[in-house]
Amino acid sequence: MDHLLAPRTRIGKLFVPVTAAAILIPSLPACDPNARPQAAAGGDRANPSADAAPSLLVQRLIGATSAEPAIAAFGGKIYVVWKGIEGDPGMYFSTYDGARWTPVQQIVGVATSTRPAVAVLGEKLYAAWKGVDPDRGIWYSAFDGRAWAAQRPILGSVTTNGPALGVLGNKVYVAWKGPEFDPTISWRSFDGATWTAPQRIEDVATGSSPALAAWDGNLYLVWKGPDPDRVIWYSRFDGWTWAPQRPVFGAFSDASPSITAAYDRLYVAWKGANGDSSIFWSSFDGHNFNVPERLTDAATNTSPGITALGHELHAAWKGITMDSTGMYYATGFAGEAGAVSPWVWWN
Repeated sequence: MDHLLAPRTRIGKLFVPVTAAAILIPSLPACDPNARPQAAAGGDRANPSADAAPSLLVQRLIGATSAEPAIAAFGGKIYVVWKGIEGDPGMYFSTYDGARWTPVQQIVGVATSTRPAVAVLGEKLYAAWKGVDPDRGIWYSAFDGRAWAAQRPILGSVTTNGPALGVLGNKVYVAWKGPEFDPTISWRSFDGATWTAPQRIEDVATGSSPALAAWDGNLYLVWKGPDPDRVIWYSRFDGWTWAPQRPVFGAFSDASPSITAAYDRLYVAWKGANGDSSIFWSSFDGHNFNVPERLTDAATNTSPGITALGHELHAAWKGITMDSTGMYYATGFAGEAGAVSPWVWWN
């Protein structure tokens, strides 16, 4: 990717291209899917401070959503999958090869009223989503790089939030919050032919969608506690049992977190709590989470999505205020353990 060769300068804990300007995220025009990303002037926060760190170089994606987008790496490309805007229950996707985004395509014959989830197993990209209200069932499909298979229900799984998808070994795992006021989290797995019976994770509860990612031979689950609890919690599954929940150090949110594994660490990202639209992140080395850091000048009113491709981290999120249906994308680098900052951003 030619942007890897662009000169960069270090400011604080961020690496930015020496030519990059600050970015006004809510007012950016949609990018041409056949054009290289460009920097624009401004800042995405309502009142950026005069001494704020330089902004990330961010792309505004073609397409719009009323829910947080899902993001995954598949076949050497980045896939972003999302629900349409309010009143449009359709699901859409676009891919990025490091140089250009493909035109938006609709996933035919499927619909949702909330965010989808995506995960990769072998040569297939799986997507799962809740049906359109009043349908509380969870549905799934698989993409082989050419076409999406017809949707199928995950029978016996019901929710009023978006589900989570993850992969451990040769199985796809789905986790979800109970419907309406049921704060429990349940899970089941799929071996490519059959879904196991649903099981409840004991002694955990959430008020929103959980998230899943595999790392170091375990499946990690993260979630926000049920209101008024804004702590982000996590648990580890070794293929047999779930470990007792533990808090992600310093992580508080009023929306769902996201999680991915990259290089030698696990990464969690989330929106701030109590009306704070900032995006925060932290990494986990198997023992401890780092002190949370804020993504400078990135903001959302829902949840960010993160994924990894090699040593690269990729994030997608929904906008705020004047562009609350817009979607944005930025890329980072997963550094070695012990580096000054395990997540340095560039584009």
